[in-house]
Amino acid sequence: MKRCLSVFRVLFVGLVSLSWLSCENLQLPQSYERGPCGDNVDTTIADAGIFVMPRYDVVVPTGSQQQFWSDIQGISCSAVSFRLSGPLGSVDAKGLYTAPSTIAGSRDSVLLFIQSAAKRSLIDTIRIYVTRFTDTCDFSNVTYSGTIEPLMQEQCTGCHSQQNYVKSGGGVILETYEDVKRYALDGRLVATMDYSSPYKMPKNSLKLPYCSIEAVRVWVKKGAPND
Repeated sequence: MKRCLSVFRVLFVGLVSLSWLSCENLQLPQSYERGPCGDNVDTTIADAGIFVMPRYDVVVPTGSQQQFWSDIQGISCSAVSFRLSGPLGSVDAKGLYTAPSTIAGSRDSVLLFIQSAAKRSLIDTIRIYVTRFTDTCDFSNVTYSGTIEPLMQEQCTGCHSQQNYVKSGGGVILETYEDVKRYALDGRLVATMDYSSPYKMPKNSLKLPYCSIEAVRVWVKKGAPND
């Protein structure tokens, strides 16, 4: 009887030990990948959305660039990733697309996927049309009143005005000749237009046509006269 009890104790201790080891194995430390906005991001919001600008008819000439901006709604994390459906050009982590220098035909296209880093089901898709660059520009009569001022009014003063510059213009005003001249002569006006600046304008819109940017450059090289 005592021998049977001893055997039972041995078996009981063995079973308890195996159970303890199994529990320990289940509790071994695990590694987690930290998200770009931290670990406490709510990814279950049903009405969250992702929107990308510009949206429609995004045409990029060969050898040029187009900046894309994303807007996440319904989640505090605004981080996104950009990727292309094929090898037609390239896109960087900030959404700057660079078209190839040449294409086989006169036009080709590629899809741009923009995906939320916090809620992976949020994806927006934009089609980029790459066209062969054919612009021929006439700079024989570039003036402030006939060329630059109309361009500022059409593309810039919606944000960069006395009324809106604090809210949406980043403190920059481009309403008067003196306003425009200030940013023209220090190089910032052209730099934002040709994307050589970190601040790419017009924001949330298509890049200005090549001839428009070059017209501003020609005017600036003349000394930005009030003609």
